[in-house]
Amino acid sequence: MEISFQPYLILIAFSLWLHLNAGSVRSLCLEDQQSSLLKFKQTLIFDPALSSKLVSWDSSANCCSWPGVTFSGSGHVIGLDLSNESISSGIDSSSSLFDLHHLQSLNLALNRFNGTRIPSGLDKLANLRHLKLSYSEFNGQIPTEISGLTRLVFLDISVSRDPHSFYFYSHAELKLENPNLSMLVRNLTRLREFHLQGTNISAEGPERCRALSSLPRLRVLNLADCLLSGPIDSSLAKMKLLSVIQLSFNQLSAPVPEFVGNFLNLASLHLKGCDLHGKFPAKVFQLLTLQSLDISSNPLLQGFLPEFPENGSLQILVLESTNFSGMIPSSVGNLKMLSTLQLSSCNFSTSIPNSIGSLANLIHLDLSYNWFSGAIPSFSMLKNLVDLDLSHNNLSGPISSTHWANLSNLVNLQLYDNSLKGVIPSSLFSLPSFQRIDLSNNRFSGQIGDFPIVSSSQLVALDLSNNKLNGSIPSYFFKLQGLKQLILPSNSFNGTLELSIIQKLGNLSALVLSFNDLLVDDGFVTRDISNILQQTQFIDYSENQFNSVIPTDIGRIPKSLANCKMLEVLDVGNNGINDSFPCWLSTISSLRVLVLRSNKFYGSIECPDVVIVTNKGIKIELAKILTIFTSIDFSCNNFEGKIPGVIGEFRGLYFLNLSHNFLAGPIPSSLGNLQYLESLDLSTNNLSGEIPQQLGCLNFLEVLNLSLNQLKGRIPKANQLQTFSEDSFKDNKGLCGTPLMDCGANMQPQSEGKNSDNGAKIDWNLISAEVGFVFGLAIVILPLLFWKRWRIWALKAHRRRNQRSADENGAYCCLDIVVPEIRYANI
Repeated sequence: MEISFQPYLILIAFSLWLHLNAGSVRSLCLEDQQSSLLKFKQTLIFDPALSSKLVSWDSSANCCSWPGVTFSGSGHVIGLDLSNESISSGIDSSSSLFDLHHLQSLNLALNRFNGTRIPSGLDKLANLRHLKLSYSEFNGQIPTEISGLTRLVFLDISVSRDPHSFYFYSHAELKLENPNLSMLVRNLTRLREFHLQGTNISAEGPERCRALSSLPRLRVLNLADCLLSGPIDSSLAKMKLLSVIQLSFNQLSAPVPEFVGNFLNLASLHLKGCDLHGKFPAKVFQLLTLQSLDISSNPLLQGFLPEFPENGSLQILVLESTNFSGMIPSSVGNLKMLSTLQLSSCNFSTSIPNSIGSLANLIHLDLSYNWFSGAIPSFSMLKNLVDLDLSHNNLSGPISSTHWANLSNLVNLQLYDNSLKGVIPSSLFSLPSFQRIDLSNNRFSGQIGDFPIVSSSQLVALDLSNNKLNGSIPSYFFKLQGLKQLILPSNSFNGTLELSIIQKLGNLSALVLSFNDLLVDDGFVTRDISNILQQTQFIDYSENQFNSVIPTDIGRIPKSLANCKMLEVLDVGNNGINDSFPCWLSTISSLRVLVLRSNKFYGSIECPDVVIVTNKGIKIELAKILTIFTSIDFSCNNFEGKIPGVIGEFRGLYFLNLSHNFLAGPIPSSLGNLQYLESLDLSTNNLSGEIPQQLGCLNFLEVLNLSLNQLKGRIPKANQLQTFSEDSFKDNKGLCGTPLMDCGANMQPQSEGKNSDNGAKIDWNLISAEVGFVFGLAIVILPLLFWKRWRIWALKAHRRRNQRSADENGAYCCLDIVVPEIRYANI
């Protein structure tokens, strides 16, 4: 067969011509185009230090080499990309920008126009095909001129309404009223991508869908967070080419229509937080083109997972906080491209299918807060896995070291709140990428063996609380120099905590060792430990035996803690500490929560009236410093004397517990100044006099206990005080009025829990369990729920392991309590 080379010779010649002439095409730059660009630059206000494009525009250089500018073969500007150039102003209807009539693409995204309006001269750029103005702090009405850009293929005018977003600007509120949505798009029939995220669109469901159905070529629709309401209208079904539908964070308040499953080109469907209900169409999961599905945060949305096709394209599946139920089908193993599987806070049950362990591309796996049971399948093949969260399920059985050996990229492991048991494999802690491990609230037991520390270990947070672990705390934990949170409460760890060991953890921000059987060496109390705990914000070594090896003639709380300038929470409860009130703690200007409960502190809790403390070079009086306290618990000690009136200056106080002491005198009326106080317990003291009328002004007070004192007179008539039960006031034989008996009636003697004599013994048998101090420990941890600085990850709060004796007679001062599920977090 004869072969002709003529076509190939022509092609080679043409390629050679292009190569020889490419330089001349690139160097072509019309003078009027350069002049317009320079005039445009001169009118712009921008920060040269943050600019990478405009700062390079110089008349001495060929404008064809200017970054951000694209020219046609004839020398006209056809593309202008000035995104992220810190432009703050300088574009109005007379701008020389609009002299660039050949412009086809304009990108002004990620700038700082500080709430100015979108310029109205855009209709002069009749050849525009791509227009991107997103996240540039524009404000006000979208100009009607945009509707005249009939050649537009891509339009993005998104803003951020999320105050936590990097792109959020509080004064930016784009509106679409005149023109409305229908007027804006009626001439944009060539539009393929349409992004209006965060824009205030005043259109009901049927109206907006009919307006959008006039865009026959539309493939990408992004109207997330646009204050839309009403259901998705059936007219949207006509848009057969749609591949991306983003309607998250609107109040659709309707079921997802079945026709969504008929979009055969659908690649991405995001309907997060849309108040959806009803049953989600299962056939959507089976669309072969579907790559990303996020219908999370719709708690009334029901559904189940069908069988997945073998040739599916799904990469992201997020059903978090929906009412999906049933089981995960084993066919989930067909989703070979899946990188994110997030099914947390649903109602899935039965076992986790082993086929998940074959998804080699999986990066994020979150099945937490469901009803999964059985053993954890092997994930040894998931070498790309970064996050694994199986917490708060009914999983049981041991965890094998072979499950984790190959997970070299795993950063976060969350297995808390299950029924896992057996020995924790020591090799688990040696994975190089680990940053956070939470195995709390399980049934792990035994000792943790030694393990090799990887020199590149990145472990930041370790939580093994509320298990059955025993033996010494592994010395290797104290070699993790990057460790910031060590959370080990409610186990049976024993041995002596030596200063020489703990001083290696110089980056600790939280140290929680409560409810164990630990001892400390003398150095922990007598030596300066402030240099060790420079970064520490949270210290809890309550419910241990810290007094057992410490001589009785030295203070039990290390006085060097006064130099820990970042300390916010200190809990030394129930350690048998025998000391006077530590007034020196007032020098810690950052301290918010102080718990001394169930010790043998004695004397007055009143410090000198004026204590001068230096904070950041400024001298401040004690009374001013203590206004930052949020929780104080001095209960179950031997404190005596009066309650200091200065407590009324602690304006930020939420919880105050002074119960089970020998405090006397009146209740200070200054407590009425604690306007945020939620819990007040002054019970089981020798307080006398009348209840101050000012306590009735505490509008946030939810818990009140003044029982077992020597109070008298009428309970003040205040709406807040009358909402509490009789238990809040009982065993004060001189008290009367609602909710106790009327003051005019013959008052019967009430049972006395203790005599007025300070030396008398308390008749504990008369105290019911309900009078137990449920809030004694809770006052330490509940405020942390609201602290901005404690919100990224968290600790499952400890529960009491058993009752502890309060005195030599075996009387229980603070009864067994159950602490609500709380998690601490740190930045």
